[in-house]
Amino acid sequence: MIAAIEPIEGGCANDYDYVSGDPVNGSIWLALVSGSGVVACEYMTGGRAAPCGFRAFSHYSPRRLGKGMVGRRSGSCSTHGLIAADAVRAFTNGCKSHDYGYDLLRFAAESGQFSLADRRAADSQLNTFMGGVCGSTGYIGWFNKGRCQLNRAAVSSGLRANTSYDATFGDGVP
Repeated sequence: MIAAIEPIEGGCANDYDYVSGDPVNGSIWLALVSGSGVVACEYMTGGRAAPCGFRAFSHYSPRRLGKGMVGRRSGSCSTHGLIAADAVRAFTNGCKSHDYGYDLLRFAAESGQFSLADRRAADSQLNTFMGGVCGSTGYIGWFNKGRCQLNRAAVSSGLRANTSYDATFGDGVP
């Protein structure tokens, strides 16, 4: 396992490693081979470098956002006004990491390696990040732990509904 984000642009371990360290399976998309979602979360937490070709596909390289989070440098929570502005600010790094997870899923879908279980794992990882915020948050204005948990529940419910909708009426790819 790679301990940090790969410094080489494009995400490959080196110029000769086109299979992200997996010569047996030979897949550039190791996170979604098993469909368990466990390895997908390793990308979002920085345990694995972005797969080869990801930067060309997504037009960005993931960045460390904070403790245990890797994701897009830009962006925010796309909650369409359904949660409090303080919650959006508190959850922003988790949302950026989740966006990276969804971009990885789209990248995997391009090569036929998408799994709905991995989308659910990315959603679960955001819920875990938000739980970390709610667990460590004291009072930030009116945004206390109880309100944090309510906003976390709203985001998680929205993700579940959106994922279910996409799986029912489409292919499940975000």
